[in-house]
Amino acid sequence: IDRNVDRFGQFTTDFRRIHAGALLEADGGTVIFNAEDALVEPFVWRILRRALRSGRVEIEAYDPFVVFTPAGIRPEPIRVSSKVVLTGPRWLFEFLLRADDEFPDLFKVLADFSPVVERAPESIRALCGRISGLVAREGLLPFESSALDALVELSVREADDRRKLHLGSESVLDAAREASLHAASSGHSKVTGEDVHEAIRERIYRLDRVEQEIREAIDRNVLLVDLDGRCIGQVNALSVAELSGHAFGRPSRLTATVGPGAAGVVSIDRETKLSGAVHNKGVLILEGFLRDRFARGRPLSLVASVVFEQSYGHVEGDSASLAELLAILSHLGEFPLRQDRAVTGSVNQLGEVQAIGGINEKIEGFFDCCRVARAKGEHGVVFPATNVQHLVLREDVVQAMERGEFLLIPVHTVDEALEALADARAGSPMESGTLYYQVDQAIEKLVGQMRSLGPPGAGPRAGDG
Repeated sequence: IDRNVDRFGQFTTDFRRIHAGALLEADGGTVIFNAEDALVEPFVWRILRRALRSGRVEIEAYDPFVVFTPAGIRPEPIRVSSKVVLTGPRWLFEFLLRADDEFPDLFKVLADFSPVVERAPESIRALCGRISGLVAREGLLPFESSALDALVELSVREADDRRKLHLGSESVLDAAREASLHAASSGHSKVTGEDVHEAIRERIYRLDRVEQEIREAIDRNVLLVDLDGRCIGQVNALSVAELSGHAFGRPSRLTATVGPGAAGVVSIDRETKLSGAVHNKGVLILEGFLRDRFARGRPLSLVASVVFEQSYGHVEGDSASLAELLAILSHLGEFPLRQDRAVTGSVNQLGEVQAIGGINEKIEGFFDCCRVARAKGEHGVVFPATNVQHLVLREDVVQAMERGEFLLIPVHTVDEALEALADARAGSPMESGTLYYQVDQAIEKLVGQMRSLGPPGAGPRAGDG
């Protein structure tokens, strides 16, 4: 109900100023709107619930800035039979489910859609249709097939799966806009694949300042990361950072030390409250693996500390658990590990290597660090074999692999990862000359040291001769 303000400052209205809202206009049909808007707009959610409960709509004046609404006309409630469809993110549905007791009674049917779909001809046509609509709507230059191929590839990368497409990615549409602008500034009549690639490179260039500073710090040995040689109890672990929508991978030195004790595996990051619950769970799983593999008939009498060196922020996720385990095994068995190969992946108590996220960014991040440092050798990344299906790497990384300058080493188990970094057979604890035999002998030595010390509190007493 609209109102006027007369020359005396009074609100006036009449029946000619009564208007139907969306719910009444959709009587007998369906009204679709965003659930977030319904919650943000004052009074809308309360009135919507009342209308759905009673089947009637009350038309009333709307002015959230007037504290006391003066009396005016009040139309009788109107019966409606509209269907209501709310759209919104999944988290908002879960919130309403818990916060509003009437919500599950009023909205009984949930349809959960994902913007990530199978990479099939029909989904590729749908993505090209979105781009065509954008071209017509915003007056962009026409796109050649090579440009559409490049945008499809970007959509695949956004989906983080070679078999999927991300149809809801705004990054793809933004890349199309920027590619059209680049093509126009270059005097092209159509957008080419190179225009799309250049637009993506320029976007990364605008956002990668921190990434470049980290690489420079590694190159100048401010951040200590060895890219050549071999070290005992030291591994290059890979992580992903995201700033301003730009995700990039970086290597970090991860070290482990081992001695006699009963504390098991200790994460320094956990003890200093710099790690999250998932990372802490991964550390505890390492102890389960060691107990299952080496301590079935004896106590695991060791204390192993692991830490991300020169890490001053919060650590979360279990994607470094494979690197942590390799560093512990290396220190126990006193065999060196290659530093020209970085490691990522999570492990379970059975020694199986599990998939992790951000695999493309991690591989490319280590590749860039090796290139900046002009490292020579067989550099590469050890990663879970189950992540092979998620690889959508940059063209320069693929070309380096084709020239044999960069290696990708997919592994299924801890044994395979250990052999890739130590260049020796993992074997078994009972097989002499293997890596696991060396680890087993080291644990046996630690057990003997603990037994010689006796139980806690044992030892010579004052006055004993």
